[in-house]
Amino acid sequence: MLEYITIAILELFTGLIGLSDRQAALRSRTLKPVKGRKGVYEILGQVFFKKGERIGLENPDKMTLSKVEPTPETVEFLAGQVAERIEARAAVMAEQMAEKILADKILQNDPDPAGQGSMEIPGQIGETDGIGQGIQVRGFMDDDVPPVMEAPAMGAPLMEIPVREHPAVLNLAELARAAGQAIEAGRVTGSGAPEVAAMEEILGYDVTAGQRDEAWKIWKKEQTNA
Repeated sequence: MLEYITIAILELFTGLIGLSDRQAALRSRTLKPVKGRKGVYEILGQVFFKKGERIGLENPDKMTLSKVEPTPETVEFLAGQVAERIEARAAVMAEQMAEKILADKILQNDPDPAGQGSMEIPGQIGETDGIGQGIQVRGFMDDDVPPVMEAPAMGAPLMEIPVREHPAVLNLAELARAAGQAIEAGRVTGSGAPEVAAMEEILGYDVTAGQRDEAWKIWKKEQTNA
């Protein structure tokens, strides 16, 4: 949860929010403390915030973002994540370029690509199983085996790098199971959705309202198909 400062009157109806004790006390009728998360509350009804209030938000929508601005700490955190994402993607691209150079060298050093020393390059030459696992050099006699027998796959898709490094970002199956366990335990909201706090207790890490909603959809689909 990141901190923001309101720059206009802000009105919210649902979701989680981080507040000071004084802010929460003024809105106690429409807030419910989230178990295990000090200073975090579930919004049960309409709440207002005047200009200049400091609040915590999870995945705010565009309308909300138009009425708040990030604190210096939030700006620093987001900038760091962007830098990490760029660095990780650059590393993947460099690795794939090195793989391509290695593969080109293997092709150039093959004395008989159409004969006993034929090479199979997934998606280009020879038969493949649909998704190549690498460049396979086969059919050489023992004396002719080149120094490199296998190289990693060329053109492998770039790995997805989430903006927030968090185990809940990618493991939707785990989230869906946690959603189902929360529902079976009766820990649900008025709309029937599993409580975020219940899922967090099961998983042992923070879950956003958006991740809860996506996991709930997957769980309901699984129940329909069962």
